[in-house]
Amino acid sequence: MQEGKEISLDGILEEFKNLLRESIQTASEVEMTSHLGYDKHQESDNSNYRNGTNKKTLKSKYGEVDVSIPRDRDGTF
Repeated sequence: MQEGKEISLDGILEEFKNLLRESIQTASEVEMTSHLGYDKHQESDNSNYRNGTNKKTLKSKYGEVDVSIPRDRDGTF
């Protein structure tokens, strides 16, 4: 704890939601890599490729969490 900085339940909840958001987004990126069969920025002969992200709001028992889920060109992810 930093001196002079108070820790609140709301602050802890927000930090947890940030960790949850980062975990979901990282897992989604890893799954996209597996789905496409090649890493981000890697050349491939695959006609399907990454095509940005979609913003989603997930409802959890900790409240709503906004995430960016990757999408692919073919819409199969």
